[in-house]
Amino acid sequence: MRLFAPVFRLSHNNVNLFILFNVFLFVSQYAFAQTQPAPTISNFTPADICQGQTVTINGANFQNATGVRLGNDNAVSFTVNSTGTAITAVVSYSAQTGGVSVTTPGGTVNANTTLTIRPAPRPALQDISTKDIEFSNCDGSQTYLLRVKNLSATPQANSDYTINWGDGSPAFTQRDWPSGAEISHNYGSQGYFLISISITPPNGCTQTKQYQFYNGKNPLASLSTSTSTTGLCVPAPIEFQIGNWTGNTPGTTYELDFGDNSPHLILQHPLNTTLTTHLVSHTYTTSSCPAVDFTATLKVSNGCFTTTYTLDQIIIRKKPVADFRTDQVLCINTPVCFTNLTEDGYGGTSCNRNTNFLWDFGDGTTSTDRTPPCHTYARPGTYNVN
Repeated sequence: MRLFAPVFRLSHNNVNLFILFNVFLFVSQYAFAQTQPAPTISNFTPADICQGQTVTINGANFQNATGVRLGNDNAVSFTVNSTGTAITAVVSYSAQTGGVSVTTPGGTVNANTTLTIRPAPRPALQDISTKDIEFSNCDGSQTYLLRVKNLSATPQANSDYTINWGDGSPAFTQRDWPSGAEISHNYGSQGYFLISISITPPNGCTQTKQYQFYNGKNPLASLSTSTSTTGLCVPAPIEFQIGNWTGNTPGTTYELDFGDNSPHLILQHPLNTTLTTHLVSHTYTTSSCPAVDFTATLKVSNGCFTTTYTLDQIIIRKKPVADFRTDQVLCINTPVCFTNLTEDGYGGTSCNRNTNFLWDFGDGTTSTDRTPPCHTYARPGTYNVN
């Protein structure tokens, strides 16, 4: 901050003292506003925890926290609540028993109790049978032999391993399954299967990791319409056709984006029970202008691939909406002025907004101007103006 001393022609001591007092007060208030109060910790829970789990620290003045230490290591991540009175932090897998501290621009505070941290296993599997995408078989076969390797890190002996294959078959269980050991499992159907590996050590710090295995093939489909997509005005209903989908494998999804910022339609395989072309109706309520057209997009996805199809030249235009206003009480031989409130539409391939007007004043006179001259009625009566 730069402060410029004011210049006065007056030399009265009282005036000079008054000005200096105000400058000093301003600087003091500015410095006070920029200082954050020191953080305080009242407690944290739980006091006994496994590596990889979450601790809640309660206290005050945690806003803008820059660091949290749990045990002898920094927290993996942390979040501060909106009032700055609580922090949730994740214990790292290398942390050991120790203190808890929080650092903010206002300083660092240490809790007055110790956090007990128990070592936790880190389960991990490697797919060693799939050639391309890990945990995906995309050759289209109904059956598949999946082979995985144990890459887990287990700090304690006498740990129990469990692998659930996700297909309803019996789980694999073994105590102290060696690192680098391999095991195979045969899948007899297609689709998604959620594989989980859990490790339970003697200290109770059970950890689980999941893998989604997919057995199927690259998806196919087609996208077309049963009606014309050009020369249309809103509201414009269009019927889309999704074809060539029946050979896709279970777990395939179909996401249809109509291109007009309306919600996407997401469908699951199979699209219907008759195994026929699937029809989807959509009504366009806005024009594609100023863009020439809308483009509809179909994304067909599964664990192997996402195949995309597009359909453009969905050309939707909008008719103008005629409207006007005038005074409600009118007198003969007095000019009546009409205000044109028409909302222009869109037309042609270039989205032009040219609008032709025809005013009928109800007394046999007309005008083709956008804003017609004020009109004078010579006789009393009721006139229909269009």
